[in-house]
Amino acid sequence: MQIQEATIQPRDPSGFLKRLCHHYQMKIPAEYNAQHGWVQFKRGRLEADVTGQELRLRITAPNWLGMLVIQRSINRHVELFGQREQLKLKWSRVKA
Repeated sequence: MQIQEATIQPRDPSGFLKRLCHHYQMKIPAEYNAQHGWVQFKRGRLEADVTGQELRLRITAPNWLGMLVIQRSINRHVELFGQREQLKLKWSRVKA
């Protein structure tokens, strides 16, 4: 199992979490509230948590290909939704 995390600091972390999860929820299983959300992709899972002024994103995938596919999708959407704030993700591996 591979795990990677990234943290961003949008102006409204809770609103950003809701927007991101809601976008995916229109096509795949996802749930969210003001503090926590998740998205179940075919190749893995995203867990997102608001802590203070930060939004922490954590991907778990069974292999590198699943990780790559999910990261690309999330990177693209974070950059699109965070365009005004110039948000970019920097992923780091978490040891399981």
